[in-house]
Amino acid sequence: MERAKQIAMRELKHMGFAVDDISECDAKRADFVATDGISTYVVEVKQKLDDLVRRSNEVRRMADGEIVSNSEPHSHSNRFDGIFKHGRDQLYNTPRHPEAFSIIWFYAEGMDADLKARRACNTFYGLVPLIPLSGNSDGNSEIVQCFYFDFKPHLECRPYMAWWSFMMEGYSFV
Repeated sequence: MERAKQIAMRELKHMGFAVDDISECDAKRADFVATDGISTYVVEVKQKLDDLVRRSNEVRRMADGEIVSNSEPHSHSNRFDGIFKHGRDQLYNTPRHPEAFSIIWFYAEGMDADLKARRACNTFYGLVPLIPLSGNSDGNSEIVQCFYFDFKPHLECRPYMAWWSFMMEGYSFV
């Protein structure tokens, strides 16, 4: 996690934030605090990396001439929901000013970094891509992003918790 935390801290410093590490203790807490001169942000960094064993098996199979394919949905993921719940708990356990914002910085890296970031976004915000059964006037159906609402424990955080994503191939703030 240290690598993802260092990347998040570096990016925020680059954007002009003052960043201070939160010292570790027995209780699980957020990673650092960032300020922009107006507001304070308590940041917990979460990451999703490639499974190195799976990745090395895929590379070996491709070297042997096999075709390797992977298929994962872009929809809600219980695994990501667990990551966000853990992050929420760490933010709750961090002493702070009552007006400080809570932020989970989600970091995805590897072959499917974009897919991981999309699944995280779909899980965090309750987004799901849908294809309408009937097309538009020219008969084509377009994928539409729809919100769905179920129990979202991270939405209990007050003030509002933002979600940021950073990937190796570039970064996007959602």
